[in-house]
Amino acid sequence: MKKKFSSLFLIILLPLILQAQNYHWESAVKPVTTDGFHRILLTPEVTSQLRPDLADIRIFDSQGKEKPYLVYKDTAHRGVDRFVSYPIVETVYKEGCCSHITVKNTLADAIDHIVIEVNNADARREMTLSGSSDGKQWFAVKDKYESVTFDTYEKGAKKTTSMLRFDFPKSDYVFYKFDFGDWRLWWHNFTYPVFVVRAGYIEPTFVPEETLETPAPSLKMTQEPTKKESDIRISFAEGQYVDHLRVNVLRKDNEPADYYRAASLYEITGKDPAHTEERFITSTILSPVSGNEFNLNRTKVKELMLRISDHDDQPLEITEAHAFEVKHYLVADLNKTETYRLCYGCDTLQAPLYDLQYFREKVPPAPRIVNVSWRKDIFIRNREAIKGYTGFFNNKSVIWIAIALVGLILAFMTARMLKDMKK
Repeated sequence: MKKKFSSLFLIILLPLILQAQNYHWESAVKPVTTDGFHRILLTPEVTSQLRPDLADIRIFDSQGKEKPYLVYKDTAHRGVDRFVSYPIVETVYKEGCCSHITVKNTLADAIDHIVIEVNNADARREMTLSGSSDGKQWFAVKDKYESVTFDTYEKGAKKTTSMLRFDFPKSDYVFYKFDFGDWRLWWHNFTYPVFVVRAGYIEPTFVPEETLETPAPSLKMTQEPTKKESDIRISFAEGQYVDHLRVNVLRKDNEPADYYRAASLYEITGKDPAHTEERFITSTILSPVSGNEFNLNRTKVKELMLRISDHDDQPLEITEAHAFEVKHYLVADLNKTETYRLCYGCDTLQAPLYDLQYFREKVPPAPRIVNVSWRKDIFIRNREAIKGYTGFFNNKSVIWIAIALVGLILAFMTARMLKDMKK
C-alpha cells in the first residue's frame, strides 16, 4: 500500500521536478575548426535573458552532456581624458590686485578640483578659492595655494595654452570664485593678468577593449516649457545590460551647433505606466566637444529618461541613442567533431561548480572566438515533456475519479484496520 501511495505522489510531483530546470532559450554554437579552448561570445540577445551573475546558462553537446566552462569578460582601459567645461559667469581683471573669475558648477555635483586653461605664461600666482550656492554669499574653500601647471598637447605638438589644476576639499557649491591676490608679490613689476581660456574639470574615460552594440532603442521626446527642460524617453524592446550609452545631437550643415546643456539620466521602473518611478543613474554635460556619453556600469534597463536643462534656449534634437555592452564569453574546451548548444533562462538554476575553475592556467591567453546563432524559444518544447501530466490533472473528470479512488482506498484501509482490531 505504501508503494502505491509513493507512486501516486511521484506522479503528482513529476511535473514540478521536470519544470524545475526548464530552460527558456536555446542558441546553437557555430562549429569550431580546431580542438581546444574557445571563447563563446555571448551576444546582447543572449545576455538580455540571463541573470546578472550568468548562473543560468549551460553548454550541452549532441549527446546532452553538460560541458564545463569559465566566464570571461573584456576589461576596460584608461581612455583619453575628457575636458568638461564650466561656464565662466564673471571675469574681473584689474592691474595689481583684486582680480577674480567666477565659475559655475552647472550640475552642482560634489567636486574636488577645477582646471583652468590659460595662455602660456612664465608666471606664478597665489590664489584663494571660495564657494557659494547663490552667487551672493561666499564661504571659504581653500586659502592661499599655488596652482599645479601642466602643458597641453594636440597630436604630439605643444599647444599655446597650459592647464592649471586646483585641488580642494570635496564640496558641492554652485559657484566657485578664484581670487588672485597681490600679484606684485609674485610677478614683481609685472602686474598684468593671465588670460583665461576656459574652466572645467578633467573626466577620465574608461573604454572597454571591445563592446557589442545592443539592439537600437526607440526615442520619444516631450517638452516641459514651464520647467524649461526636455525629456527624452529611451525604450528598449526588452531589458538590456548597458555599460555605455551615447546620444547623437542633430548637426546643421555638418557642423556641430553651439550648445552646453546639463543632462541627467534616470531609469524608469514600475510595470504600471500610471505609477512609475525614476531612479537617478548619472549626469553629464552635453556639448559639441564632449562625447555625450553616460556610463551605466552594466545596468539592466528597459526604459530610460534623459532629462536636459534647456533654460531659455531651444530644445536640442536627439536623433539617436546607442547602447553598448562589454563583451562576455564562456570559455570551454570544444571538439571540432562535436556540436554544441547553449541553454539558458532558468530562474531556479544555481551557478555551476566545475573542476575547470582550478585549472585556469591551462586556458591560453586569447582563445579563438566562436559565435552563436540567434536565440530560439524552447520553453514550449520543454513543456511538451510534461504535457501529459499537466493535461491529466487539468481534466476535471479525472480529478473527481482520483478523489473517488482515494476515498475507496481510505475506506478499504479503515475496514481492514477495524478487522485487525477485532482479532
